[in-house]
Amino acid sequence: MNFKFASLSYFKFSANLKLLKFTILVNSPVVSLTSAGYGDICPTTEISKIFTSFYLLFGVSIFFYRLFIIGEHVINKRMGRLEKMMQRKVKEENEESKNKI
Repeated sequence: MNFKFASLSYFKFSANLKLLKFTILVNSPVVSLTSAGYGDICPTTEISKIFTSFYLLFGVSIFFYRLFIIGEHVINKRMGRLEKMMQRKVKEENEESKNKI
């Protein structure tokens, strides 16, 4: 969603629409967000520079928030498995201690 918005916005704010190709529209947000900054494509108009600045601030924030959510999900899933494993071990040990008595 963020990527589509950026591509369409670069198209809208571009000074020369005839020179823009699909690959450039896709490449601009990727290069900007990954901080590669090759220098081959850069905003030329004032509005596109302002847009790019805000896009980078919000885009990076959204990216790291999504990464946090994915990480949280993976950790919670792993913790759930560990809790079940520990509960089984405790249950087995309780049964073994009852059998010894």
